[in-house]
Amino acid sequence: MNMTHMHKKIQIASRTSQLAKIMTNHVIQALKTNEPDIKFEILDVKTSNQNIKEEPLGIKGVFTNALDAAVRDGLASFAVHSTKDLPSKLSDDMVVAAFLKRANPKDALISKHGLPLNQLPQNGSVGTASMRRAMLIKHLRSDLSTEILRGNIDTRLSKKDQFDAIILAASGLERFGGMDHITEQLDPTQFVPAAGQGVIAITCLKDDIKMASMLTKLDDIDTRLCVEIERTICERLNLSCHAPIGVYAYLDNENILLKTHLIRNKKTFIGSFKAKRHENLQLIEDALSAIKQKTDL
Repeated sequence: MNMTHMHKKIQIASRTSQLAKIMTNHVIQALKTNEPDIKFEILDVKTSNQNIKEEPLGIKGVFTNALDAAVRDGLASFAVHSTKDLPSKLSDDMVVAAFLKRANPKDALISKHGLPLNQLPQNGSVGTASMRRAMLIKHLRSDLSTEILRGNIDTRLSKKDQFDAIILAASGLERFGGMDHITEQLDPTQFVPAAGQGVIAITCLKDDIKMASMLTKLDDIDTRLCVEIERTICERLNLSCHAPIGVYAYLDNENILLKTHLIRNKKTFIGSFKAKRHENLQLIEDALSAIKQKTDL
């Protein structure tokens, strides 16, 4: 049945930032390809982040819970998220109906000196709020210090000259129109991205079959395969989306390649794994076994 006969207007829960609105409008345009007669409206949801400065950087779902709550309360039919902000496991009543095709998964370095990471000044400073990025910087350049840099993209860009460099997600900069700021796009097999980085996720109520059916048309099979590997590893290790772990799965013909980098119990694990596409579950088990053996998890 065509969704037009069920809904004339659909509310979408979105964060209020400019980047979030860009992502949500991207989803709307994709949906209108299949449902041109539906009017989609954005419901601005303020996230409960006023106390972030007092919270640990690994806090789970700080940017996503309020959006799903709006769906749960009937204020919106679905929510649009940056996948890397989603908790490793959603609440039982919610489902990711679609993972859109992955955009650029890389981290981007923005240097006030115009220098790549390996040429930044000795004992320089890098601005980031990510424990993962701080971990990777220390691994690649132990002399560099990391300092907290939070805020929306435009806020962080406005503070870039306070550091020798800052690091942001390349996909966010692309969507924001800020690619000209980038000094270097970091190799994702070395500077391993967060689970789901570069991917837009759409959540809805698990029992809203009609809405899920509409949204699933936007689901990219290859992206879902890779992202579910990444998220399952984080979930099975009981790590949040903001924990110091890089996990990146990508396809090479019929092979899945997986890169991992994490620190746990003061031990560092760096791993590379490979499997056939249909062996994705075994790939997860192999990676988890190796990680647990090395880090005593």
